[in-house]
Amino acid sequence: MNRKPKIDEFDNLFSSTVLDEGLEISYFKENWKVEDDEARIKGIYKDSNLPPVHIVINKTQQFLLNFSCDCIHFNEKNGCKHVAGLLYLLRNKSVRLVPVSGNRKVSIETVLEVINPMELAAFIRFYASNNLVFNKLIKQYFSYKFIPSDKDFDDYLHEIILSYMNVDGRLESKGKRLLFQIFEMHLLRAEQMVHQNDYSSAAEIIKSILNRFYQFDFETNSKPSRQLIAKVHETLYLIVNQDIAPVLRRKIDKLGISLILSHQYNYFKKPNIVDIAAQSPDVISDEVSKVIEEKINACSEYDKYEWLYQLFLFENSVRKFNLISFYIRYLDNDENLINFLNIVKRENPVNSQVDRILEICILKSNLLLKPVSSLIADYLIRNRKIELYCLLTEKIIDLSIPLDQLHSYISFNLAIEIKDVAVLLAKSEILSKIKAEMPEDYLKILFRAKDYESLLSVIEEFSYYEELPDFIPELALFNTERLTSVLLQNTKKYLDVHLGIHSVRIVEEIRNILDKYNLVEVLESFRNFIFDNYSDRKHLIKSI
Repeated sequence: MNRKPKIDEFDNLFSSTVLDEGLEISYFKENWKVEDDEARIKGIYKDSNLPPVHIVINKTQQFLLNFSCDCIHFNEKNGCKHVAGLLYLLRNKSVRLVPVSGNRKVSIETVLEVINPMELAAFIRFYASNNLVFNKLIKQYFSYKFIPSDKDFDDYLHEIILSYMNVDGRLESKGKRLLFQIFEMHLLRAEQMVHQNDYSSAAEIIKSILNRFYQFDFETNSKPSRQLIAKVHETLYLIVNQDIAPVLRRKIDKLGISLILSHQYNYFKKPNIVDIAAQSPDVISDEVSKVIEEKINACSEYDKYEWLYQLFLFENSVRKFNLISFYIRYLDNDENLINFLNIVKRENPVNSQVDRILEICILKSNLLLKPVSSLIADYLIRNRKIELYCLLTEKIIDLSIPLDQLHSYISFNLAIEIKDVAVLLAKSEILSKIKAEMPEDYLKILFRAKDYESLLSVIEEFSYYEELPDFIPELALFNTERLTSVLLQNTKKYLDVHLGIHSVRIVEEIRNILDKYNLVEVLESFRNFIFDNYSDRKHLIKSI
């Protein structure tokens, strides 16, 4: 066969009889076994008890080269029904995806599985001829296949960018949107390259996308942009954690340093370019630290503190963090410290160096500045840093802050709900100050610390009757007899000097708690005591 017909025009090759017979056997899909790749189609046709027939069709992407079949009717000029049948089978592979009565909603993956290359090519030609934007996009995307040997991927991308610029040399919103699609498609190609261990080619694509993305100031807050830039960083992070060639690693290091120094780069989510730089050998760590410091000094106030936090993370990651030097250079300043602590609060890192920084802050910084003390307290409470929190409490009290303001400074009410905090405070020297000025919190500390003996003694001594209901169930388990004695004693002291509905409500609350926790003996003693001593107070008697 000398001529080279197109695959999708095979109808012109065969007689009508061969075509009719081929179309008929193509419907019997259960009789066929087919292998299809870029250069060859192999088919086996097995009908009833007859011997299997083997068909081979050699091809390019668009053209038929030759074909053969081992049936007795085959000849090179006219072919046979099996060759025609195999070609029909492939052409009609996607006639119907689901039965007419079934669910017609199928995914794009399902559709692509049943489309053969000829069908897809025909669709693309038709759609491109009727959609100028798609026509331009597909030609520009695949033009990477024609990059000259003296050019690289960034040159290819540069040509595309020029085609979207207006007469003023600027990218308008439509141009950015189309260019963004080019980025997305090539990022997908880069991910496939990584899976094939072609790290150098993937890194070349990623380098160009990153540089161009920040060069033209895409809207980084839009969802598609966030997803794209996150995927770019994730793919590059994956590459640097492979066993890559030193030359490629140096290229990536150079990219990281140039991005950090660029005015537009401000991506701080993990992994970012600083995380990627931290995976490089120690020889460049000093250089990276230096350029981050330059960025801190050059960027806006908001980004300044984000970069400060990145410097902290980087020097920790490469084990070159100097606590004293970092604190003196950057945190021995109220504004810097507050902004740094706000980022620590947001990120809530698990990092021992954060604890060391906060310890220095507690000892050296201005705790009277409420944002400083409250941010430190927030981190310590959330992460159960008990000893540091108690140290903070001691320092705050030593500064003679009115104790009724402790909550606003260090969230004291919240902290003493934590048992370990209460235990440590119960053993500290500041407990006496809390006892004198904050009796309710003092009782709560003893209660959370499970120091029930001391709690009963204090309630007995100072007649904390209104606070007693919260403690009754636990104290009853600890020492029912002692609780009963303290309860009756304090009831007498309280009712002897308090009249009216409020005192009735407290008695009623105590009665309800005793009843709820089935403290029968205590409840009986309590009722008898009220009946015996306050029988003339009708509302009180009625309440129990």
